[in-house]
Amino acid sequence: MKNKGLPLLAILSFALPLAACSNTPNSADTQLPASLSDAKKQQAEAQNSSNSQTGTTVTKDEDGSTTTTTRANLTPTDIPNVYKSDTKIPRPPLSAKYSNLKYPAEGYVKSLEGATEVAKYFEESLTIYTIASADVKLFNEVCDSNSEFCRQFAFITENQTADGSWFSDYTLNKIDYQPAKYTDDNQMDEVVIAFTAHRSEFEYFNGSELTLEVFPAATFKQELILKYVDGMWKVTGFETKKE
Repeated sequence: MKNKGLPLLAILSFALPLAACSNTPNSADTQLPASLSDAKKQQAEAQNSSNSQTGTTVTKDEDGSTTTTTRANLTPTDIPNVYKSDTKIPRPPLSAKYSNLKYPAEGYVKSLEGATEVAKYFEESLTIYTIASADVKLFNEVCDSNSEFCRQFAFITENQTADGSWFSDYTLNKIDYQPAKYTDDNQMDEVVIAFTAHRSEFEYFNGSELTLEVFPAATFKQELILKYVDGMWKVTGFETKKE
């Protein structure tokens, strides 16, 4: 595994394969992405608010409660798909489908089928939840602590929030899993599972630089390595290749 000492985006690349950015400006470079249009609408609506200079908007809900929303004025930069914000943008809410995650029962069975179910859980749900929430508790239960990849991923993901940085969640679809294979037919305790998937667009907010980067959807190939440890399948490494 060639992931020793990698920076944040590279460490996370196993779950967030990044589409290459073109250096040629186009019309999209000077427009805000559709997913950010609500922020611009909120900003416009707040221009006449008595507290508009504070960078926040306070609205009353039907039940009488109040909601405070941080407004962000996003300006395109010279870098494609990167926007400069005039304030810190709060972490967006996670999709409800990533709540109540549970390790698959099949994962306790020492078989290719068990390893495959864990790979699906890890890739399609757990890593997305971990990256978007910065909560590494469940991740640490499934990713082998003896793996340097697992330790680096957990440390960097958990500490990205110190300056207010965050990743949005995303979805994987059109996933094509290849049959799982043992790395050693005699030991049968380590498995490699290859698959191809399409990842939706996602966003990364850099809290230190106050920039928001939009990563386009991309298709990628990946191999997960799992090992049967302490009565359950755990992930120990990965390798990702863009299509």
